[in-house]
Amino acid sequence: MKNVLRKIKNRGITIKAIGIGMLFPFLFGCALISYYNIRLQSKLLIVSEKNAIRVGNGNDMHRLLMAQRVCIILMVLLIGVVAVLLYTQVIRIIKQYAQCAARGELLDGKGILELRQLAEAYNDMCDKQCEKAGQLRKHIENDTLTKVVKQGAFEKIVGKILDGEEERGCLLLIDTDKLNEINDSYSHDMGDAVLKNIAATLERSFRSCDCIGRIGDDEFAVWLGELYRDSTEYIRKRIAAINDRLLHPEDGIPPVTLSVGVAFSCPGDNYKSLFKRAEKALYRVKTGGRCGCEVQDE
Repeated sequence: MKNVLRKIKNRGITIKAIGIGMLFPFLFGCALISYYNIRLQSKLLIVSEKNAIRVGNGNDMHRLLMAQRVCIILMVLLIGVVAVLLYTQVIRIIKQYAQCAARGELLDGKGILELRQLAEAYNDMCDKQCEKAGQLRKHIENDTLTKVVKQGAFEKIVGKILDGEEERGCLLLIDTDKLNEINDSYSHDMGDAVLKNIAATLERSFRSCDCIGRIGDDEFAVWLGELYRDSTEYIRKRIAAINDRLLHPEDGIPPVTLSVGVAFSCPGDNYKSLFKRAEKALYRVKTGGRCGCEVQDE
């Protein structure tokens, strides 16, 4: 008996059990009421035929009426209990599930067995959809070749950061020097390998919280958060170290250098204004011989 009760507790109440719980008391109560009603009618017929009421017959009819009333009360109570169970375990839970689904939340496995199974299936489906959406978003936002953020996504990320009143940092605008010569001398496949190596080197050289994007065929950009103008020397050394790595590549990749323009953000900046200042600094590097780093004044 204990094992049976434990199994029922673990599995939970089912819709079938609630249906049986409503049907059987109703049918059983109707049967008892009909039975006592037939007996009562029989007693009344016997009394009417004899045209006299005996005390014994009166007592029998009274007992039959009382039994009939008790059956009705019990049937109403049983149906009431099952109705309350139906409301608490089905109707109320379904309303909660509908509200959670409308808000895009996961369902809390409650109620009867079928609703718990529904919640598990729904949550599993939501997890799979979120996983697919995350993969799709990553595919949409990331460059297929270098795996860094695409231009449009990079602009949105930095633009949103600049909308914050207290957020400060700097934008690095990076141009690959003489990539066309590598494409002509080797092949476009080798040029793609160089770009992939640049992206990987940038990711290794900066913090995980920094945002790296590819904003053109041979151009990259990096947002360095929470850096101020007194970090200029740190940035120059970092770019020099990156160029040194790129000048001594491995796996047969041709050496390459980067020209970098830097602009620190100011209050009221947006992506466009910050990009223009970084572009001016980059132009000075490219006209001054490439392979270097310049910081644009405010």
